[in-house]
Amino acid sequence: MPSRLVHWKIHNNAYYYRLRTKINGVEKEIKIPLKVDMSLSTIQKHNQAQKRGLLVHQRRKDLLNGVIDKTYFEWINEDKVSKVRTITLKNAIDYYIDYKITENQSEETIRGDKIILSRLLDCFGKNKNFESISQKDVLQYKKYVNKKDSEYFTYNSIRYFKYLVDFIYAEKLKDWNLDLNNKPNIKLPTKPNKEPTYFSEPVLDKILQCDFNQFSGFQKTREDANYLKEVIKFYVETGCRLKEPFYANIIPLNKNYLMKIPVEETKRKQRFREFIINQEQKDFLIDFQNKAKDKKYHIVKFNDRSKISRGFKQAVKKVLGKESKLHFHNLRDTFAVRKYFETGDIHLVSRLLGHTNTNTTDGYTKFHISQLETDFPSVKKSGFFPKI
Repeated sequence: MPSRLVHWKIHNNAYYYRLRTKINGVEKEIKIPLKVDMSLSTIQKHNQAQKRGLLVHQRRKDLLNGVIDKTYFEWINEDKVSKVRTITLKNAIDYYIDYKITENQSEETIRGDKIILSRLLDCFGKNKNFESISQKDVLQYKKYVNKKDSEYFTYNSIRYFKYLVDFIYAEKLKDWNLDLNNKPNIKLPTKPNKEPTYFSEPVLDKILQCDFNQFSGFQKTREDANYLKEVIKFYVETGCRLKEPFYANIIPLNKNYLMKIPVEETKRKQRFREFIINQEQKDFLIDFQNKAKDKKYHIVKFNDRSKISRGFKQAVKKVLGKESKLHFHNLRDTFAVRKYFETGDIHLVSRLLGHTNTNTTDGYTKFHISQLETDFPSVKKSGFFPKI
C-alpha cells in the first residue's frame, strides 16, 4: 500500500502530523494533532513537534492498518498512556504482508503469501482477536485445512500460521502490548513426502497443441500465446524452476554453454545450479531475459512470472479436465523422471536439479519401467533424452 508521508506542519498556529495514503485509488488523509505547548520558544516548539512527529512516524503502519488511532498517543488521550486497540487477525496479516513488501519480495511471492494466509481469515474471520489465538484454535485450524486441502498444502498452511504468529510476537511484542504467555505453540506436522507427478509425452504434446489464444489473458496477444509454447519447451528441457531462467548467467564452453543459476546464499558461500545448454537454448534464454525486461512483452515479466504458470495451467485443465491438480512445477518433475529413465543415474539427476543430496531426488526413481516406456516412447526408441 503506497503512501506519501508528510512530516509535522503548522496550520492555524497549531502543529500536527499529516499522513496521506491511497486506498483503492482514493486518497485518504490522517491528521494527528501534536498538541505542542505554545508557551515555549519557537525552537522549543519545533523540537517538541519533531519529537512527537517522529513517534507518529514510527507507528504510521499501525495507524493505516487500524491497530491504533490518534488516541494512542499519550499527549492526546486523557489517561496520558499509550493504548493499542484490540489487535485483529487481519491487522497481524496486513502487517506481515507490509513487511514482506518492504523486504522487496516479488509480487508472485506476496500473492502466494496472501492466498495461504487468507485461509486463516476464512477459518476464524478477520475480526478474530489475534492475542486470543489459543492451542484450541490451532487444532481447529489444522482440522479446517485437513478437510479442504491436500496433505502438502495443509503442511504449508500450518507452516505459514506458525510463521505469522512467531513473527508478530517477535516484532510487535512491545508496540502492541502483547503478552508472551498468550502465544500458542504451533508444532508443524511431519512434512509429507510429495511423490512427483509428471506429464507423459502424449499429454505434453496435446498441451503444446492447444490454442493458447482462447485462454484468459491471451486473447489479444497472439505473439505472446505462441511464445508461451516455446517457454514450456525450454522449461521441460532444462528442469528449471519457474524463477530460474530470469536469473541465469551464461558462460561459454568449447561447443556449448553453461547455464549457471544462483540457488541459495548463505553467510559462507553462494550455491549454484549448473546445466549445460546448446546454442539454440542459449539463444532462447538470452531472448527470454531481454523480453522479461521489455515492457511491451506481457508473458515474461521479471517482477511477475505468474502469467507463464497461469497460461500453462489453463492448457492443462483443457487437456486433462478441470479437476487436474498438475501445474507448472510438474514440468521440472517431468524433466527429472525422464532424465532418470534415460540414464539410470540418480547422482546425475540430483546434480542437474541442484539438489544438495540424493534423498530429495529419490522420489523420481519410484516409477515402474513399463509405465515409463509407455509415457516416454521417444526415450525408449532412441535411448537418449529427446528434444521436444
